[in-house]
Amino acid sequence: MPALYVEFDGPPAEASDLVRDLTGWLGEDEELEVVARARTAPPLPGEQGGLADAAELLTAAGAVIGPLAGAYVMWLAERTKSRRISFRLTRPDGARLELSAASPDEARALQPDLERFVNGLPAPGTPGDGGPAAGGPAAGGPAEGGPAAGSAAPGVTGA
Repeated sequence: MPALYVEFDGPPAEASDLVRDLTGWLGEDEELEVVARARTAPPLPGEQGGLADAAELLTAAGAVIGPLAGAYVMWLAERTKSRRISFRLTRPDGARLELSAASPDEARALQPDLERFVNGLPAPGTPGDGGPAAGGPAAGGPAEGGPAAGSAAPGVTGA
């Protein structure tokens, strides 16, 4: 099963709370075919228990990616009512996308970029997004519309 990781910026305890909140919320949705679990860092010497440092989202099939992105955006929109949330997504291929939202409207506006990224494509407007300016099929570039070797899109990094 491919895994997608979600990490949150901020103090470790706050990031851990967001991870646990997200995994609990996604785990309650019986319609999503996803396993959501917290990845926990080992405790430091003298501490009891570790903090969750990432949400690991495991999917059985690509068909659940759209609903998963939608569910994540709903969760994010609710939490951005009172604060800015910055986060990173990491795909199984090591590509990373860093985003931030400070309001429910900003969170909802991220959904198309999130869906493209988790489906293995770069976010719109970045090199390799599949459009003519990016060297996609209309410009005779890669048929998949993926990033060209050695290209780097803002906010998207490879491993």
